[in-house]
Amino acid sequence: MMKGFVTALFLFIFGIVSPAPAQDELTFAMLPETNPMVVFKRDIALLLGKRLNAAVTIVHVPPKRRYTSLQTGDCDMSLGLLKTTAYTDFVYFVSTPYQRKANKVFFLLKGSDATINRHEDLHGLTIGTVRGKRTFPEFDDDARIEKDISNDLESNFRKLLLGRVDAVVTQDSTAVEIISEMERSDKKNYRDKLVIADYKYTSENPVFLGISKKSPWMKKIDQVEKAFKEMVQSGETDEMIERYYKDRNMRVPDYR
Repeated sequence: MMKGFVTALFLFIFGIVSPAPAQDELTFAMLPETNPMVVFKRDIALLLGKRLNAAVTIVHVPPKRRYTSLQTGDCDMSLGLLKTTAYTDFVYFVSTPYQRKANKVFFLLKGSDATINRHEDLHGLTIGTVRGKRTFPEFDDDARIEKDISNDLESNFRKLLLGRVDAVVTQDSTAVEIISEMERSDKKNYRDKLVIADYKYTSENPVFLGISKKSPWMKKIDQVEKAFKEMVQSGETDEMIERYYKDRNMRVPDYR
């Protein structure tokens, strides 16, 4: 027994025992921390790093810098990307999306007399919209819907809270960002004053993990594809996304 101990000590002192494999480095470009969606994207990034045995660094940048950091290869990856021509020249999109759908929903004041269970219920109501933004064809092209146009979504929600419009239409995930920012700046709870109507418009809108084509991780693309696919198929990414909404007392959107 003593002989075995001495041998092990000798190997340790003289470095003959193989060290643990060094971790690769993986840098994620993410939007500023004021964007609430960063929470679950950070969790997904850290889990992917663990799967790839990589040390993850998260760099918070505004949208334009995220774009250029992927273009130059200063950052390796980013989450929350849509497969558009703006990115395809310099970003490789991992084949498994972690979100597949987008929902346009209608927010109402809790306790309001207004109900929106079907499209026809919009007639006779005043709906807050954003100037220059398309919503969905049935809504945009319906002249019987009274649309109150604002310059931004926050203005719409403030009008709704004051009772100046009956409802606000927007993408559900975008609403979470805006409402969270309003609560942070005003130090008030607004989400408990709002409800989402039953009527919504759902469309295919896959959201991807993207890799800069200048990243060294392009040499390990099969490993990344396998790890991320397993995360999505196992439900691990769903768990992180759903926890994000539930922790904020908000209905989990239909994103799958």
